[in-house]
Amino acid sequence: NNFLMHITITGDLGSGKTTVAKEISKKLNFEYFSTGSIQRALAAEKGMHTLAFNVEAEKNGYIDKYIDDQLIGLNNSSQKYIIDSRLGWHFVKNAFKIYLKVDPMIAASRVMKDLNRKHEFIHKNIEDEANLLLERKSLENERFKDKYGIDCGDMKNYDLIVDSSDKSIEDIIHCIIKKYLDLNIEIIPYQSTYQQYFIDLNVEWINTYFKIEAHDIELLYDHQANILDKGGQIFFAIFNDIIVGTVALINEGDGVYELAKMGVLPKFHNFGIGKKLAIHLIQQAKKLGCKKIIVVSNTKLEPALQLYKNLGFVEVPLNVYNYERANFMAELLISK
Repeated sequence: NNFLMHITITGDLGSGKTTVAKEISKKLNFEYFSTGSIQRALAAEKGMHTLAFNVEAEKNGYIDKYIDDQLIGLNNSSQKYIIDSRLGWHFVKNAFKIYLKVDPMIAASRVMKDLNRKHEFIHKNIEDEANLLLERKSLENERFKDKYGIDCGDMKNYDLIVDSSDKSIEDIIHCIIKKYLDLNIEIIPYQSTYQQYFIDLNVEWINTYFKIEAHDIELLYDHQANILDKGGQIFFAIFNDIIVGTVALINEGDGVYELAKMGVLPKFHNFGIGKKLAIHLIQQAKKLGCKKIIVVSNTKLEPALQLYKNLGFVEVPLNVYNYERANFMAELLISK
């Protein structure tokens, strides 16, 4: 798989890109890199507002070169970065490229309320501020077009475009992380190195909603004998060298397999990792000549039941009684 290592975020002034970038860096444990912070620090040293500093940068190429070199250097880093930069998408090659756009009036309102912009000239009238932001954007785009032959306003340069005008920061972050994980999660077969993750991820979710039962102990703590040696398989979802999810395919005999013991690290819930694991499991079951996959669950686990339904599972009468908590059963018939 050709994974995208970094995430670059750019966009309209006032679109919330800095807030989004910082929050994503915390959630994914990536380093945060901001050329805006570098620019503001340089502008402050010179006692200049940002717009005036952009004019200065246009006249004196050393400012751009200094910042460009910082970005180019990230290509040689083994550390993963969230890059908050107008030109990150251009200079950092192995990256998932995000553009945040926003309505100019909403952007102006946000900027006027931002106490961190003390070194910037800000109008007291919202329309004047909106025009100022558009002027800054135009000036930067023209300068970059002249100097690098690139168009920051061409949306074809980006992998994902998000309009932040009517979205919460949480929704934007979730959208970006979900897309990024979808591209960068790898499903791998069982390795004994990761066996404790199979146990821990399942114990965590079972104890959250129910209690550990005898059959759980058999499958989790002796999965070699009770799953793998009987023709079953275990899969892991790995991201950034961390196991974030797992699932088991249990051989019930006569071409019937069970999808079981699916667990995902809590901080990675609702990002589609369970779906990715399930789809991979179904594909592998077909290779084994599977005729039917069953799943036993509990109606309390509504997101899981919805996932099974979306994958084509159909509810059937419960006839497997290995768990006290079980009150739901579904099956997926595998066509030849």
